[in-house]
This record gives sequence, structure tokens and C-alpha cells, in this order.
Amino acid sequence: MNKNMNLKVVFVCVFVFVCLVSLAGMPSVKSQSAGAIFINSDGSVSGATNIQRDGNLYRLTANLYDSPIVVLRNNIVIDGEGFVLQGAGGWGPPGVAGLEATSAINLTCSNVTVRNFIINGWEVGILGSYNGNTITNNNITATERATAIYADNYNVTGNYLANSIYGVRIQVNNNSIQQNQIVNNYYGFLISYSSGVTIAGNNIANNNIAVNTDNMPPSNFQIYLNNFIIGANATIVSVTSDALGFGGGGTLSPWDNGTIGNYWSDYTTKYSNATEIDHTGIGDTPYLIRVNPTIIDRYPLITPVSVQSITLPSSSSSPSQTTSPSSMPSPSPASSPSWSYSMLELITLTAVLVIAMASCMAVLVFRKRGVSTSRNASAKSNSQFP
Repeated sequence: MNKNMNLKVVFVCVFVFVCLVSLAGMPSVKSQSAGAIFINSDGSVSGATNIQRDGNLYRLTANLYDSPIVVLRNNIVIDGEGFVLQGAGGWGPPGVAGLEATSAINLTCSNVTVRNFIINGWEVGILGSYNGNTITNNNITATERATAIYADNYNVTGNYLANSIYGVRIQVNNNSIQQNQIVNNYYGFLISYSSGVTIAGNNIANNNIAVNTDNMPPSNFQIYLNNFIIGANATIVSVTSDALGFGGGGTLSPWDNGTIGNYWSDYTTKYSNATEIDHTGIGDTPYLIRVNPTIIDRYPLITPVSVQSITLPSSSSSPSQTTSPSSMPSPSPASSPSWSYSMLELITLTAVLVIAMASCMAVLVFRKRGVSTSRNASAKSNSQFP
């Protein structure tokens, strides 16, 4: 029986030890979470300690989880340094309560540059409601709206905007969208009540609907030098499904700048007899984008346009986006938050393990002494009787 009790004690000690070792192997989240961060109008930062300020430059120093950044200060640069802003609940169907989060970055100020962020799983990646800001070199995926601009004079340049419902949402005037990778979204663009919109030098690929104007074609709308890559199960224009979102008849402004148009991946298939005009890189047959209303590209390009790659700082664990204009891009997930232990956590875990092992050894010793004492007492008692 004593032997069995000893075995049970040993088993319990080993079980406790294994559990503690398992706990030691569990990661501790390095990123801060749950709570909005404010860059205040006076330049101070509240709500987090992992944004460093150097004059008018604000740098993120760690991944953040469910911590939106609200910007209230004008004339600054916010650099994500390749770190991740991860939303808590991801995104769901538009308008479905409880399935959408908020904006990862909310620009309530002017003359701000936002760069080098990885943003994933929010309702809106970057929201702009004040005039004159720049959004550049960000990787934004798995949102309802990767970028949402409701103000004038924005430059959206060199971003990777993918796997969202809307890649770019624009409503107002004089906004420029250039040199971006806009791929694998339901809508590449949703534009309404706008004028002076320029879409140039982008790789627009595998979006279910390339451009939707919300039943109101914008004025002074220029789109040229873009690559339209059409996937196996996608089309740029579908009259029956109204893939470009226009309604009514007539003719709308051509998709070119008067001298140069866009590259269409199905151009040579659609116009097998088209030839290049005098080594200009332009086909001699206009590209019919759609009818009713009629939209054409008068100067379609024979070869793809070079669109810049997106390179994030080395602190990011996500690969750079280097999609070739002539290839079908694939989504790049945002990197996972990094994990680490602090020195205090390591010391605490070590102390717990040592105490647990010492306790097990003490139990064994006392059990052994107790058994020995019991045996001696029994022998003594037996010796008093013949």
C-alpha cells in the first residue's frame, strides 16, 4: 500500500511539473491591445507606449491588436515601420451589426502621411475625412474598405490593397490613386459624387468589379496607364451584371488621357488583328470597355505598365509585395504578432518550477520518514508481546 502511495505521489509531482512546463511554453503577446490610441492635437500620444515621437515623426514600435489609432494633429508623418495593426473581429457583410470593427487609422486632420503599416481585419483600413493627406506604402487586407476617402486632395500611392469588399472608396474631389496593387477585392474602386479623380499606374487585377461609380458617373474622371488583369472567372465589363456600375445609355468619357490608355490582359484575344502603331506601344484598335453607356479606351497599350513593388521595413515579418504587372497576383496575409517573454516572466516561471520540484521532493521525503516511523513503532509494539 505504501509503495502504491509513493507511486501516486510521484505521478502527481510529474503531472504538476509537466503542466508547469506546458505553461512556460505558452506565448505571451508582445503587442498592446484593447483601447484606442490618440495622437493629440498638441502632439502628445495617449493610450499606448509603443509609439515613439521624434518631432513631427511618429513611429510604431510593436504590433497592435484591436487598438485603432485616431490622429488629431496636422502636419505629421506616421510610420508603421512594418508592424501590424490587427483588428479584433475581422469584417463581415456591409451593414450587418456586430460583424464589423472600426477604422484601424482615422485621419481627423490634414497634411498627414501614413506609411509602412500592415493592416488586417478592420471595417476600414485607413479612413480619411479631412483634406490633404497621403497614404503610401501600406499593406491593407481583409477589410470592408481598405481605404475610405471622404475628403479632397488625397494621394494614395504605392499600397497593396487586397481581399476586401472595396479596395478604394472615394467620395469627393481631386484625389489621386497611383502605383497601387489593387487585387482580389469585390470592388476595386467605388466612386461617388466626385470630380477630378485620377487613377493612373495601378495594377488592377482579379477584382469581381473593377470600378463602380455608385450609379453616378464622376466628372473629370481620368483613368490611364493601368494594368487591367482579367482572371479566369472575372471580367472587366459585363452589361448583364453591370460590372462597372453605370446605368442608362449614352457615351461617357474615354478611359485614357488623350494620348495613352491602359493595358488590358485580353486585348490581343479580343482584337486578334490589332497591331502596334509605329512602335508606340499603342494598339491600332480602340478597346471597347462597355456599351450602354459606351466607354472606350482609344489608346490601349500592347504591353503591361511597370507598377512599383511594395517594400516594407525590415521589422515586418511579412514578405514584400512584388507582383509583376503581367502576372496574376495572390493575396499576402498580414504577419502574425510577435511573441516574447520579459525577464520578469522568465524569473517567475523559473521560481515556480523550482518550488514545485522542491515541494514534490519534500512530500516524498516526509512520506518515506512517515513510513519508516510507522514501521519502527509497529516493530516496537510487537516486541512487547511474546
